[in-house]
Amino acid sequence: MNTSHPVSCSINSVSFGFLDVSDIKTLSVKRIENPQTFDTLLHPVPGGLYDLALGAWADYSCTTCNLNATGCPGHVGHIDLPVPLYHPIFMDQVLRLLRAKCAYCHHLKMSRKEVNRYLCKLRLLQHGLIVAAEELDNIDVALGKKDGEAAISESEEYSPEETVIRRRNQFVKKSVKAAKINPWEWKREKNEAVADVRRTLVKNFFKDITAGRTCNNCSGISPTYRKDRYVKIFEKELSFKDKAKMSMGDFRAKNAVEVLGSYKKEFVDGVSEEGNLDLHVSSDDGENNEKTHHQIGEQERNKSADQATGLPKAKAEKAAQRYVNAMEVRAQLTLLFEKDQEIFNLIYDSRSTVKKPVNVSPDMFFIQTLLVPPNKYRPEAKTGDGSISEAQQNSLYQTILKNSEQISLIFHDIMNPDLESTYRKRDFYDLQEAWCSLQDSVNSLIDRDRNPIQGAAGKKTEDGIKQKLEKKEGLFRKNMMGKRVNYAARSVISPDPNIETNEIGVPLVFAKKLTYPEPVTSHNFKDLQQAVINGPDKWPGAVAIENFNGQVVNLRTKSQDERLALANQLLASSSNSIGARNKKVHRHLTNGDVVLMNRQPTLHKP
Repeated sequence: MNTSHPVSCSINSVSFGFLDVSDIKTLSVKRIENPQTFDTLLHPVPGGLYDLALGAWADYSCTTCNLNATGCPGHVGHIDLPVPLYHPIFMDQVLRLLRAKCAYCHHLKMSRKEVNRYLCKLRLLQHGLIVAAEELDNIDVALGKKDGEAAISESEEYSPEETVIRRRNQFVKKSVKAAKINPWEWKREKNEAVADVRRTLVKNFFKDITAGRTCNNCSGISPTYRKDRYVKIFEKELSFKDKAKMSMGDFRAKNAVEVLGSYKKEFVDGVSEEGNLDLHVSSDDGENNEKTHHQIGEQERNKSADQATGLPKAKAEKAAQRYVNAMEVRAQLTLLFEKDQEIFNLIYDSRSTVKKPVNVSPDMFFIQTLLVPPNKYRPEAKTGDGSISEAQQNSLYQTILKNSEQISLIFHDIMNPDLESTYRKRDFYDLQEAWCSLQDSVNSLIDRDRNPIQGAAGKKTEDGIKQKLEKKEGLFRKNMMGKRVNYAARSVISPDPNIETNEIGVPLVFAKKLTYPEPVTSHNFKDLQQAVINGPDKWPGAVAIENFNGQVVNLRTKSQDERLALANQLLASSSNSIGARNKKVHRHLTNGDVVLMNRQPTLHKP
């Protein structure tokens, strides 16, 4: 950037989002796939964690920008995971959405009427209409009291539920049109009152969608789910009574991966293309991948049925459960988001400033590609004997690379059962174990508390990304900004074009509370007179008047007329044996006052 030419634009707003696979690969300069970092001569291995494309290393220049270690800013790489994994931060939300989804119609189990109520309220809050959002609940009551020919004709044309939905939508359009609010301008600003109402509304929405097991749309009874740590999700089977009821109603829950595969080609290309298992094999194996994971689900169902056979009825109901892998969970959530796209767009992307916003997808809850930081942010440690010790952070990435390679080998054995092998053939259960190990390693990278090794054995475990961010927060908030203050009275050294280099800016709230007793003379009479008239709440003002005998008159309890009378008597001095004394006005700090302030201490911390 040329600093001699001023920039004629400014930042209006900042938003946070999730990097999808395409964004990560656009930022990345190299795919990391080799778990080995150095060769026998201690040179960086191509495709390893210290690949020179990620930045200069030691005496080697960066192959991306051709700069040395001093000038290279560093470049990120990426690791392609062979299978989708849960994001440990959003695992609880994934489980909540699974419990809210109907296994038969793939909609939310909440009724369409109730979903529309939340939908209309979120639309109104998107425009800042809090009062209209509260009045929306009165439409049901008003509908019951409505009479006349219009009500009869409307009830004949629409069902009661459709009538309520139709009237709510009309109310939202009318309210937004009457408010005459530009949605683009509203999205740039944040209103705390609207944010609090919206936060409460979203909290109630996620609470209500999991209430009950029966779908209010198709009357199907869906199984519930549970999670094992932040690695596995299990589907609990229905009771014998519920199974019989579903069989009589001809309800059959299909595998979500199969349902996505049977959709029309446009939907498959747009939504579920990334749902296929990416094991870096040829494109001809895409259908086989889908069939393979469908077989995993079928085997798990058969396994659960075999375990339940021969047990008492109560114990069989408790023991029967099926392991659901991350691919099937993502397929189920993809169907849910496709069916109820509108409500999820308002919940997860309410402040989008794009004119043509893209529909949100459940891919944000899963990890398919990992970013690898540049080499300069993972410095190696050199020992005295000339050997090199890798950064501790590299051990987490190496574990991920080894587990990914293991999954690819197992999948190759499954897809080629006729190949001769000197070791035991791996099956679907081995694939599941390797899948869970990879999930554990990714969880440890993001959050150390999710590491399966805890207690005394886990003290030497490397900190995750979450712990490193928490350390930065403590460094700035508790060390650099002080521990025992409310951060309001700290001086900050920063340039200001409105003050001189020998001046310091003081907040107005401090200038009103810090006072200086200035004696009244003929030179400053006009200024102090106006300060007394302004009083303690208007700057520049005064809070008190000190008489010649030391008596202090508090101006906070005086009216405007009383302050005016006192201001006119400021020059009335008295003479006694000691001599003449002038009154003093305890005025606010004003421009030009000399102040003495302690400087914030400099903390030399990394």
